[in-house]
Amino acid sequence: MKESTSGRTSFASWIGDHASALGTLGTLDFRSPVDDLEPLRDIVGPARVVALGESSHHLREFYQVRHRILRFLVERCGFEVYALEAPFTQGQVLDGWVRGGPGTVEQVAADGIALSLGQCREMHEALTWMRELEEAVDVVRRFHDPVTFAALGRYQALGPIERDVLTSALSRLMAHLRRMASVQRAHGHGADHDTATWHLRGAWYLDQLHRANAAEGFESASTFRDVYMAESVLRLLEGGQRVVLAAHNWHIQRTPAMDSEENLLLPAGAHLAAALGNGYRAIGVTSSLGRTATLGEPTPERPQGAWCDAASFQHTRMADYFLDMPVFDAIAHVSRTTGTDHVVR
Repeated sequence: MKESTSGRTSFASWIGDHASALGTLGTLDFRSPVDDLEPLRDIVGPARVVALGESSHHLREFYQVRHRILRFLVERCGFEVYALEAPFTQGQVLDGWVRGGPGTVEQVAADGIALSLGQCREMHEALTWMRELEEAVDVVRRFHDPVTFAALGRYQALGPIERDVLTSALSRLMAHLRRMASVQRAHGHGADHDTATWHLRGAWYLDQLHRANAAEGFESASTFRDVYMAESVLRLLEGGQRVVLAAHNWHIQRTPAMDSEENLLLPAGAHLAAALGNGYRAIGVTSSLGRTATLGEPTPERPQGAWCDAASFQHTRMADYFLDMPVFDAIAHVSRTTGTDHVVR
């Protein structure tokens, strides 16, 4: 840093040494991409609290700058709480509204923020954005369950408006990430951006599975998982590696199946066989005697699902049903099966 004749670093010199130009993306529009704020990442570092100031209240541009930085810190750095210069008790009004409570944004901003600092369009826009995020997360909380069929049942209990809130949020976020892919790569964040997009793609497919299950049934809906599974394997192949995929026989079979309504169901193996031809090999694993799990929905008494005794059959066993079609390149056969510690304890 440069020093003045008095031995102190001049403000102009400090700016010259440390400032980062925002470039063509620099904007105060709240909804615009926040890639121009990436230099903040190094400034923030591992900090647990980041304070955003203003040299005077009630200035539009200060709201805009702070709210764009807020978006960057939430979307890119994992910050989860937004604290305002407002009475703590009144702040609960804002918190309740952001989490889906009643009232209009104009009303709660006026009631929850002192000195009339909430009575402007810029604050309304930021609060509405927070509410949209919280509504989508709240919908997921309402049907989440570690037991798959329990989560499916809870989702079906949701109303159409709640389902649309989640689908809309995922779609908007997916579109935003896809739109910014080239810019992220240009800034050297291509790998991280691709990974984030892939995780979001999985969430989007899962949302589609839930929606389809409510309308079509699980057999058809579950194939959204298979699409994502196959696409994930193909993505892993981009690095030149050879991949071993471990999954249920149904997922890896090469041949499409038909459901009870004669709709074509495509497992992951069918997608991989179509993409890779002889570069894909499926080895099914099955058994004759012993115990096997059914595919029925779990009950409180049997959260892991039901079990049945197996006898000797001439067909290929798939859980508690059988196939008589060449859907694999090879079969590994076990003479007798038993349950794992997880299901017999």
